[in-house]
Amino acid sequence: MSEEKTLTILKGVFERPKKIEGKGIVVSVKGKQFTLNRKSSWGVLRHHFSRAIDQEVRAQKKKGISLEDFFLEAFKIFKGKRKPMQFFVDTKKSFCHACATLKHPTTTPEEIYKIFNKALKHKNMRLEEKESIGRKVLILQKTKLMKLGMQIDAGDTITNRAIRIIGFAEILACCNPLAFAKLNRGIIMGEFEPIKIRILRYESLTNIESRVEKAIEAVKPILAKVESKVDSTKKKSIAIDDARKILVSFCGMYGIGAKIISAAYNRFKENEEQTQWGLSMAISFIAEHSNSFRKDCFEAKNNLAIIAGATLLADDLKKTVKLCESQIKKEPILQIIMAKVEGKIQMGRVRKNE
Repeated sequence: MSEEKTLTILKGVFERPKKIEGKGIVVSVKGKQFTLNRKSSWGVLRHHFSRAIDQEVRAQKKKGISLEDFFLEAFKIFKGKRKPMQFFVDTKKSFCHACATLKHPTTTPEEIYKIFNKALKHKNMRLEEKESIGRKVLILQKTKLMKLGMQIDAGDTITNRAIRIIGFAEILACCNPLAFAKLNRGIIMGEFEPIKIRILRYESLTNIESRVEKAIEAVKPILAKVESKVDSTKKKSIAIDDARKILVSFCGMYGIGAKIISAAYNRFKENEEQTQWGLSMAISFIAEHSNSFRKDCFEAKNNLAIIAGATLLADDLKKTVKLCESQIKKEPILQIIMAKVEGKIQMGRVRKNE
């Protein structure tokens, strides 16, 4: 059962705020008492004082004043009426995970996908399920080599994630997903520019149709470029040591731990061609088939698929390896991961996000 299904939405004005040691700020809405987490406390402050309050909160923190104490003092001097809000509360645990204004739509992810499909209907298109990444995709082009299109993240009701549209590709040769996104976090490879469109829930959901049109137009010019670039990687050889450096650097930057990296590295050495294509296939195979991930860990799997895509898009392998070497030298955590993959340090437990 997802976290959202266990939540109750309480709408109203918060009352009787107090600080309880070991819990934090406890408030009441329509007779229901619950604890505000840090995000909720900050959200209430912003809604009443505007985002300008952020600077004051940080300034007070430097003086040793906690967010809880600041919260109580702020509302002691607040002269206006407290504003009604939506509180997303786990009533069983009496804990508020998030809050929002009354304008925030509580449309579920499934309802969001229905809105996308309605917007796509006149184009004779429809979203497809892609359970391995926990999202749905829109396929714009299908060739003998791959499917290309967009990945739709419907976000969540409780304000943790906005609705997003990002690039998507799937290699048909082995049916492993390659999600192209966030490449600018690490090394910029080639001329490929991933689309990344964000839709905030407090905006009218009717904006979805225009955003879909914008995304489709953004994808079209790069479809042929990506297919050609990917096909050329089958001819580019890569040494085992260089592959290890790319794996550690790319994966480490996305929070992937040594156990998963080692699995991809061993897959590359033992089961794939020693090419750029083979390295990408090794990574995407682990993203799709490995049992080393904890259950329902879509984010880590999706990040690993992103890395597989980034590997295919590296134009200059020698330059990429040098940049990875430099990155590893600068990041102590990458040095530790490298030592684990090389067997110099004992492998620990699987990290929380795997």
